[in-house]
Amino acid sequence: HTRASLVDEELLRIMNRAGCYELSFGVESGNERIRNEIIQKKVTDKQIKDAVKFCYKNNILPDFYLMLGFPKEGKKEIEDTVNFSLKISPPPNTIGIHLTIPLPGAPIFHQAIAEKIIPPDVVDRFIAGEYGERFNECWPVYVNNKVSLEYLKEAQARGYRKFYWRPRYLLQRLLIDWKVPWRLKQDFQKGWELLKMQRARYAE
Repeated sequence: HTRASLVDEELLRIMNRAGCYELSFGVESGNERIRNEIIQKKVTDKQIKDAVKFCYKNNILPDFYLMLGFPKEGKKEIEDTVNFSLKISPPPNTIGIHLTIPLPGAPIFHQAIAEKIIPPDVVDRFIAGEYGERFNECWPVYVNNKVSLEYLKEAQARGYRKFYWRPRYLLQRLLIDWKVPWRLKQDFQKGWELLKMQRARYAE
């Protein structure tokens, strides 16, 4: 796990020689303003594109972590993130699109309390079991006043669908996984999870 601004071609060449075959990059937003002004990532689009290019050149698979629902993020910026991976050539190996969760201790946690998006005693409520047992399924999501939670979930599902259900991508994954049985099994499991997510979205 790293960020695109911390790698260059020489480092990736050395990492591959040492046995590295896959890297996950914290891209977060597909919009440079949100990425660098709002969440202070300080990573440019060019750095991300170069990191992906250098990864493939050195036989390392690049993955993206993306997030939706940052402060001051409107629909345009969200759509930039939904489509960002498809504008990278060559595109990343895999992507994960997550809704922004205000974790305790992070600046956005205190901002979400100040904006009354989450209650000030959210940690106590979670400990008391009011939200359920699994943190990743029950912790409140940050939703600013420009969008709705429904829109964020729809954009998340659409982003997955646009990236993973491309015929070219499916063929590419099959060719990569065919030589490594455990990866083939892993991808089938991920594909099934994505199908269930899409079915759940259409059933709502």
